[in-house]
Amino acid sequence: MTRVKHFYDQVTSTFTYVVSDAKSGLAAIVDPVLNLDYASGTLGTRSADEVVKYIRDQSLSLQYILETHIHANHLSSAPYIRERLGGE
Repeated sequence: MTRVKHFYDQVTSTFTYVVSDAKSGLAAIVDPVLNLDYASGTLGTRSADEVVKYIRDQSLSLQYILETHIHANHLSSAPYIRERLGGE
C-alpha cells in the first residue's frame, strides 16, 4: 500500500509530500521547502525538520528527493534533508 503524507508551508503556500510504501518502508520526498523569512532574508529549516521527523518516526528509508518544477516562491531544502537522511 502506498501512503502519501502532505506538509503545508503557510508562508509560501506550498506543499511538500512524502510518498512511501508501507510494506518496504521506502520513501520519496517531493518538493521539500526551505523556510525563508522575506523581511530579514534569513533561512530556516522548520518545514524540512518536520519532514525529517516524520520519516524517522515512521522508520522510513529515504530513497529519493524529487523537485517537480522550478520554485519561484520558495527554496529547496533537498541538500539539507539529504545530509540528514540520505537519498538521491
